[in-house]
Amino acid sequence: NATAIRDVSSSFLGPILSNAQAIRHLSIHITSNTQLQQLFTSSGADFINLESLSLSIQHFDTNSPSLITAFHNSPRLTRVSFDLNGCPPSPSLIQLPWAQLEQLNVTGASILPADAFRSLLSACTSLRRASLWVEDALDENTPTNDISIVTLPSLTHLSVSFYGRHEKTASSL
Repeated sequence: NATAIRDVSSSFLGPILSNAQAIRHLSIHITSNTQLQQLFTSSGADFINLESLSLSIQHFDTNSPSLITAFHNSPRLTRVSFDLNGCPPSPSLIQLPWAQLEQLNVTGASILPADAFRSLLSACTSLRRASLWVEDALDENTPTNDISIVTLPSLTHLSVSFYGRHEKTASSL
């Protein structure tokens, strides 16, 4: 039952929130983002020493009124890994210090539409390593020369896996 799972998950929040300043590496694997909504939307927890974050969420409820905001003020956060099972991560959904990220790994079924892929890369200006899945979703009628160029001067490792027909998407990169 969902209420029992939510109650069990809530019992773990106290230690996480009270020790937020000491946590350097955080890995969370849950069934639904609503289970830890109190953590994800917490404004009182400062993850000031957080260096790496891994979120694996089997069911990401995009209809949930709350964004993930708990990690937006993490000055040392440089490595992030997402497995959101079909929900692509975006700066509008998950508030992070995107510009300071050096490593980004999006796995599982979190396939990014081409425009979200470009938007995410544009936000990650310090990126050195990235591994992403991209869906060919560019509008066939959009001229390739109308798409702005994304420059990532520190990028040394990039793995992009295309899903679907990718001729239009690949040519826009």
